[in-house]
Amino acid sequence: MGALAVVLVFIGLIGLYIGSYYLNKNTAVPEGTIEIEGCGSCASSGSCSIQSAKKQDDCEIHTESV
Repeated sequence: MGALAVVLVFIGLIGLYIGSYYLNKNTAVPEGTIEIEGCGSCASSGSCSIQSAKKQDDCEIHTESV
């Protein structure tokens, strides 16, 4: 019985995460909001929904020489 409760809670948390991600992705940008342009606006690499929507050619990639 205890293991079933743990599995149900785990499935519920995963469902909440997926649901909130889906709802956030489909939420319209409020009027008057200034959108930040460019790929360097955050540290997210690969999982950014803004980056994946744009073509890679449009993004500026800044590399630092070490």
